Amino acid sequence: MSCSFLDGEDGAPGVKLVLDRRAPMEEIQAAYERCLSLLDQSMEMLKVAVSPGTIATTAFGIVAREGLEAVVILAALLAGLRGPQQSQTRKGIAIGAWLALIATVVTFWLSRTLITSLIQYGEKLEAVVSILAVGVLLIVTNWVFHKYYWAGWNAKLRSLSKSAANVRSPRWEWLALLSVGFLTIYREGFETTLFLQSLLLEGNIQAVVMGGAAALLFIGSIGVLTFRYGVKLPYRKLLVVTGFLVVTIMITFVGSTVRLFQTVGWLPIHPIPHLHMPNWVGLWLGLYPSWEGILIPLASLAYVGGAWLLTRWRSVQNASEDSLPSPSSTQRRASV
Repeated sequence: MSCSFLDGEDGAPGVKLVLDRRAPMEEIQAAYERCLSLLDQSMEMLKVAVSPGTIATTAFGIVAREGLEAVVILAALLAGLRGPQQSQTRKGIAIGAWLALIATVVTFWLSRTLITSLIQYGEKLEAVVSILAVGVLLIVTNWVFHKYYWAGWNAKLRSLSKSAANVRSPRWEWLALLSVGFLTIYREGFETTLFLQSLLLEGNIQAVVMGGAAALLFIGSIGVLTFRYGVKLPYRKLLVVTGFLVVTIMITFVGSTVRLFQTVGWLPIHPIPHLHMPNWVGLWLGLYPSWEGILIPLASLAYVGGAWLLTRWRSVQNASEDSLPSPSSTQRRASV
């Protein structure tokens, strides 16, 4: 844009150049028209817009994914605490979970109040919140297919619940049990809060409310079937489906965040020559016709796919090592 205004490009002289050489009025007017047309193109390239349908789908996917994780982890914890002798333990974890829900609502209100007080920063504030939400998305999508996350996090919560049962002081036992239930829910609630705040900045409130409400209805139904009626649902398949939904959401959201960074001038814009994309591609997929707008979302997808392949390769390697006979067993066989 600056080149077109100063010296020009592609054989078309810029405004400054034609003024300096005192060109005829027709040539000066043509230079101004070229510059104004390029200005319109630049404004179009910097325009960030996401369709309400995409916003609602994104809100549903994130809330449903995080809520389903919380239900699955909580159900796994309570499954090992059956019987009347474990009723107080289950009660303590359940109270902690309800307290976490209240804390999530309070966190959402406080963060909304803080962001509203900083609204004068406009798109810069939206860009900062969006990059934090992208970080959460990358973490969540990295956990989608990783067995270590489930094993590690569940092991920590189970060890904490067992430690609580061994505490002699009833006060400390209840505090430990409350911590188990609280951490199970609030971890997911905090991530959801951060992401929804970014969506509220980027899209209209009605779309976020509709998507979030549909997700809460879905999670509520899963919770009632699980904890009230003891129904065993295909949790693994549900997690995989919602995981793939989150991956698609990640691509759209990363693309929109790249566009925001370009809008506030924190990221350069290198248009792809002769690439024209319809408006719906940006509205629904968050992809825009610049090298940054195409390559960065694809790089985030490659990161998640590469992390999944690395995890699969490590699991295959560990399985092959476990299948090999140990040296001690080989020596025993030789001696026999």
